[in-house]
Amino acid sequence: PGEIKNFLLCVETDDPDIILGSRMHDPKGMPPHRLWTNLFTSWLISRRAGQKIEDCQSGFRCISSRVLEKTELVTRTFDTEPELLMRASWHGFKIHHVPITSVYLPNSISRINPIVDTWRFFALVFRSFRWERNIRRAKNTPGVYP
Repeated sequence: PGEIKNFLLCVETDDPDIILGSRMHDPKGMPPHRLWTNLFTSWLISRRAGQKIEDCQSGFRCISSRVLEKTELVTRTFDTEPELLMRASWHGFKIHHVPITSVYLPNSISRINPIVDTWRFFALVFRSFRWERNIRRAKNTPGVYP
């Protein structure tokens, strides 16, 4: 909660469409396997989105109503975060980042299933090529709302 002021300052100064809290500015405390997974998935989502995504797995974010009104999502689990970032990017929305603290509580248990959720992530990336094509096609068709 103490880091919300950084989000508000970013809204006041830059008026971004999405603000992502990024743990990548100071990832100490993040377990090594999570750090490397996050670096890889953020790199891949950045490539697909066409803009820099520092921390695609961060749940600490601020999303404008413009993005929510325009972006239709089809996923329902951990793959929703990167789907939103890609779709928002293809619609031309700008993503900004603010540094946040990486917090991992001792003895906490992740709800991520390494096999199932990794499969979902790569399936998302493959499906994203079709989604991007459809959004770009609709943007170039008069009278069609992508």
